Amino acid sequence: MAGTVINASLPFDIQEIASYIYNINNKEFYAILKFRIKKIRSNIILFIFFEWKN
Repeated sequence: MAGTVINASLPFDIQEIASYIYNINNKEFYAILKFRIKKIRSNIILFIFFEWKN
């Protein structure tokens, strides 16, 4: 599952993502989050990269 990317324009629901990661962690996985913000034309895009470890 490495390389899974969610890209969402700001603002977005942090709680939903946190809850999703928490549920995965309960299944003995943990995710490393990497954030990258890019400006594309007039839009600011937040890229969230998940690296899965088990």
